[in-house]
Order: sequence, then C-alpha cells, then structure tokens
Amino acid sequence: MSTTAQIPEPDVLAGPDVASRVVRGGVARTVGFVVVNLLGVAGSVVLLRYLGVAEYGRYGTVLALVAIVTGLSDAGLTITGARELSLLPRGAQRRRLLGAILGGRLLLSTLAVLGAVAFAAIAGYDHVLVLGTVLAGMGAILVGAQAAMTTPLVVELRNGLLTVSEIVRQVILFVGIVALVAVGASLAPFFAVQIAVGAGGLLIVPFLVHRSYLTRPTLSREDWRRLAVTAFPVAVASVLTVLYVRLLVVFSSLLTSAYQTGLFVTSARITEMLGGLALLLSGVILPVATVAARDDRGRLRYVLVHTTKVSLLVGGLLSLVVAVAAHPIVVLLGGHAFAPAASVVRLQAPMVLTIFLVYPWTSFLIADGRRRDLVRCMLTGLVLVTVTGLILISQLDARGAALAAVGADAALAVTIVLAVRRVGDGTWPVPRSFLWRYTLVLALGAGAGVATLSAASAVAAGAVAALVFVAGALALRIVPEELTTLVPLAARLAARD
Repeated sequence: MSTTAQIPEPDVLAGPDVASRVVRGGVARTVGFVVVNLLGVAGSVVLLRYLGVAEYGRYGTVLALVAIVTGLSDAGLTITGARELSLLPRGAQRRRLLGAILGGRLLLSTLAVLGAVAFAAIAGYDHVLVLGTVLAGMGAILVGAQAAMTTPLVVELRNGLLTVSEIVRQVILFVGIVALVAVGASLAPFFAVQIAVGAGGLLIVPFLVHRSYLTRPTLSREDWRRLAVTAFPVAVASVLTVLYVRLLVVFSSLLTSAYQTGLFVTSARITEMLGGLALLLSGVILPVATVAARDDRGRLRYVLVHTTKVSLLVGGLLSLVVAVAAHPIVVLLGGHAFAPAASVVRLQAPMVLTIFLVYPWTSFLIADGRRRDLVRCMLTGLVLVTVTGLILISQLDARGAALAAVGADAALAVTIVLAVRRVGDGTWPVPRSFLWRYTLVLALGAGAGVATLSAASAVAAGAVAALVFVAGALALRIVPEELTTLVPLAARLAARD
C-alpha cells in the first residue's frame, strides 16, 4: 500500500493474463464483500435492536435520501471515469481527467445535499431527520470524493487495495455504531458517523493510490464539457438505479406508518447488502469490457457470456437462500420484533437474482458505448416503480413496496437483456442449453428447501436448498471453469471429465 509502489504496466487490461486478473480481482472483492457485510450485519444487529422498528424506519428513510444524493452527486462520473481512464495512456492525460472528475463530484454532491435537505424540510420531516440529512449528506460528499480519487485502482485491476478501502470504511461505521449504542445516544448522532466514515476513507487514499494520481479538483469548463457529453446518459441511468428502492422507501415514509416503513427498510437493507456483491463484481468487469469493446469483439462476447453465467448462479443461490430462510435472517438481525419483516423479505427475494443480472449487464452497455439504450431501460423501470409503488404501498403497505420493487426490477432486467443482445452482436448472453439446465437446478433447490421447511427449521431448509442447488449445478456442468478452479472439490470433479 506504499505510495512508492510501481504502477502496473499500461497493457494490464489487454494482456494475456487479463482473465486470471479478473478472477483474482473478483475473489478479492468477494472476500472483501464477505468481511464488509459481516461487519455490516453485526452493526445492523446492534442498531436494529437498539432503535426498534419505528426508529430504524426513520433512520433508513434518511439513509435512503442520502443514497439518492450519492447517485446524484456521482452523476455517472465514477463509471464514466473508469471507462475513459481505461482508454487513456498513463501520465498527464489521466491526471487531468482525474482532477476534472474530482472537481465535478465535489460540486455536484454539495448541490445534491442541499437539495436533499430542502426536500426533508418541505416533506415535513421533523428536526431530527432534517439534521440527520445534513450530517449524513456531509459524509456522502466525503465518500464521493474518495471514490473519485481511487478510480485508478479500478482501471488497473488493483482490487485488493479497493477491498482494503471498503473494509476500513465499514470498520469505522461499525465502531461508531457500537460506541454510540454503548453511551445510549439518541438518533441524530448515528447520522454523524457517516462523516467519520468519509473522513477515514479520505485519509487512507495516499496509502492506496500512487502519488502520480493524487491531484487537486479542477474547474475547467473544457474538461467538464467533454466529460458531460459522455457522462450525462450514464448519469441519468445511475441516478435512476439509485432511485429505485430508495424511492419506495421515501414513498413508504409518506404513505404508510413508520412501523411499516421500518419493515420495508429492513427487507431493502438485506437485498442491498447482497446486491452489493453484484455491484462490486461489475466494477471488476467494466475496465476489461471497455478495452475488449474497443479492441476485440470476440473477447467482449466471451466475457459477457461468462459473466452472465456467474451472475445467474450466484444471484440464484443467494435469492433461493433468502426466500427459504427469511425468518431466521430477520430475527438474527433485529430480534423477534422484526419477525413480520420475513414475509416482506420473501416477496423481495427474487430481486436478488435480477440485481445480479442488471448490474453486470449495465456495465457492458456502458463499456460498449450504448448509453442511450441504458437510459431508456432505466426510465422504463422508473415509471413502473413509481406507478406500482404509489398504488401498492397505499393498499398493501410494506408488502406493496416489496412487490413494486420486484416487478419493476424484473421488467428492467427484460429491457436490458434485449439491449445487451446488441453487445453480443445479436446473440443472447447465455445459450438456451445453459438456461434449461439452470432452470432445472433452481427448481430442484427451491423444491428441496420447501420440502425440508415442512419438517425442519428454516435454517436447515436454507442450507439444504443451497446444497442441492450447488450439487445440481456441478452435476449438470453449468458452473464456468473460472469458478470451479477456485473450489478444490469442484476442480477435481471437472478434472475427472
């Protein structure tokens, strides 16, 4: 992590070992994801039990607003920055682009935080939630600045250092939550922890990024104009992605009780934690897909197909476990007071699978320069989530919000896969033979889980469903070689063939 470390070779994204780099990077991000989410689960257990359903709903409402702020302040700059840096040589050009990205991020995030505070006040939120929006928004500005400054790590596939950054931020969040609970703090100070998270993330940047990439924010109109042309469609899509579930949280805070909002926030939090892995893996793929889209369409199709297979397998497995073991999951997190959230989680479980498809496919559309297609897809999903959310939440409360989220995300996945076919030059992301076998494996896992649930605990049923799914996937040989080589048992089974 020394700043004197050498920068990797410039052809890292086009080198012959790029596949192994991607796999290693995916493993590093997955390990980091596990560590981060273990800390997140531990923090959630403490926070949920300390605040209770209604207060956690208020806390989640502010965080939803801040998440929207994060999307607005990003404005596509992080994703577009990774793509554009991938196409530039090392040196002055990259440094200048980084300065423009950082300057744009700081300006837009400040404006977005002011807008979020104004919304909280106009919507009639009490003074604690308005103050919380200010505090958490300040933290979002700092986290956004760190994300911009560490973009070179994404481009150079230095995923281990990115993982360190994420773990450090999560440790700060966990320690802050535990400390505040220990002193019996009220709700407002928990929002201030976000400032500590952002500040800590910024302090470690010099230890992660090579000093040649450390630059000050710039306000060059020429650079911003060039970035805006590329980033605007991505920005719209990014904002819409962030708005999806968070918008439903805000709708819930306005249309139903704090208790029902708390139930949906709990379910959404579980989905968000699992979907974070899909987002991380998409970040690993984006630079590679960008260079492949420019230089080698065959490689691009290969990466698309294998990424889709992995996304279906991991997303399907996690979705299955969440659906079967929803009750013990929510009780573990919040205690028996949160048990009613289990039915909401079950309804929202299919969204875990669609998230694992939408995020990677989005990266391929961006890498191939199909930003308008992406915007059209996201707008379709936004319209659906708004209309169905307003109708279903007013009728079914938290369950209505979950149904609206699943329906909109499923429609989004369908529209995106049609657009992604163009990336694969008219072919589907996965062969039909794979889909038939995958559907069979998913059905076997679900059937085993439901059958076990009638005779055993939900924890045992979830474990059985997962084991049957994994065993079926290996037996029907639908697990890509890149994954089987990571598991010694699976590797030995593959070697026998």
